[in-house]
Amino acid sequence: MKKFNNRENKAHKLTDGKILWESRSVAIVATIIVKLDEQYFVLVSKRGRESLDEKGKWNLTCGYLDWDETLNQAVERELWEETGLDLDILKPNLIIDELSSPWRVHSDPIANRQNVSCHFGCVAEVDRLPELSLDNNEVEGEVESVIWLPLDDIDKINKEWAFNHDKIIKMFIERFIYKKKREKAMYCNE
Repeated sequence: MKKFNNRENKAHKLTDGKILWESRSVAIVATIIVKLDEQYFVLVSKRGRESLDEKGKWNLTCGYLDWDETLNQAVERELWEETGLDLDILKPNLIIDELSSPWRVHSDPIANRQNVSCHFGCVAEVDRLPELSLDNNEVEGEVESVIWLPLDDIDKINKEWAFNHDKIIKMFIERFIYKKKREKAMYCNE
């Protein structure tokens, strides 16, 4: 008999007879980069006093998939709630679009509370940095501040990063640079 390294999900019987399954959560992570003139900026926020964990650390926009929504809807909702960014304003100006399906899925059970994280991202060219706001926060104090951080400052500024999000940004940048170089090489070979 084949053996697997899993633990069965717990079932909770509710008073109305329905069963609620306790299982791993799905998190979304959004790497949003904008290009203004020749400089790139990444959207980051500082976790506030009401965050579940990693308080005071910087991170990419992230959150959980809610009932009755798709992953794409969760990305747009979390961006709106935590940063005030309406993703629709960037969509017409996308250079790189990794929003329709995850560019990375992380399911290591030793990771943050065994969350399965789905990573999305984009790069858009803008003529001004989009405005940001904390007015839509679902939980007041969950996010302390939100900024457009110049990509060149990721390592220069002494920021503590939650969930290794500085490494995620770098992974996305490498993917972006590789994709851009590949497209340029294909164009030159025509």
